[in-house]
Amino acid sequence: MLSGGSMQQTKKNQGFTLIELMVTIAVMGIIAMMAAPSFGNMISHYELKKEVKEIEFEIKGSRAISKAENKKIALSLFGGSVVKDGFEKIDKSQLKVKVNSKANVLYFEPNGLVSSNLNTYPICIELQHQKSLEVRSITINALGVFNTSDQQCS
Repeated sequence: MLSGGSMQQTKKNQGFTLIELMVTIAVMGIIAMMAAPSFGNMISHYELKKEVKEIEFEIKGSRAISKAENKKIALSLFGGSVVKDGFEKIDKSQLKVKVNSKANVLYFEPNGLVSSNLNTYPICIELQHQKSLEVRSITINALGVFNTSDQQCS
């Protein structure tokens, strides 16, 4: 009786069987396959969010420099890049976000006002992630106040 009990005890200490390991790995694989699209969407959402923040930073910075230096600052939105006073600040050609704007150049006046080459308000800058096609837009009024939304420019 003791020898039978010791056999059961040694069998319990041997570990997992190959079948148990294969079933566990298969279940983990199925769970990972279900979660992968969510991670892709999350990554593209945060890429777009990051680009919107960079454009907002350049707008705020251009407006602040214009006031501080008491001079007109031009911020160009063309060719997939954002160019401030002739120096390329953000190169969008390598990124997965497309910048759309009817206005090609934003002008920041020393008094804090904003204008564009079109002289129409509000000025709308649309950013679209090229993989997920998610859209965010930045609208700027004549006073330089801007809002970000999840909707397309109209």
